[in-house]
Amino acid sequence: MQPAQVRKLREFYRRALLDDTVAFWVRHGIDRECGGVLTHLTREGAVYGTDKPILFARRGAWLFAELYRGYGESSFRELALHGARFLGTHGVDTHGRVYFL
Repeated sequence: MQPAQVRKLREFYRRALLDDTVAFWVRHGIDRECGGVLTHLTREGAVYGTDKPILFARRGAWLFAELYRGYGESSFRELALHGARFLGTHGVDTHGRVYFL
């Protein structure tokens, strides 16, 4: 593969990740009122359930931390901390056991 093709593909996947996938979840999935990430969404972003799987919350916090590490945007840092706070408050019981939901 030629360097120009690699650059073109890298830009295609960067845009698909940041402008499509991540933008959708930031716009529709972040529960700014109660914390965590809403996962029961239609393709249009309408919420149809408010259960929050802890595994998804962990993946979301990790993803935003990695995006912050890779791109340095403070909004990604804030979203990673948003997820971490939710997990610290709602993700484990008093014995340190991780909840499923």
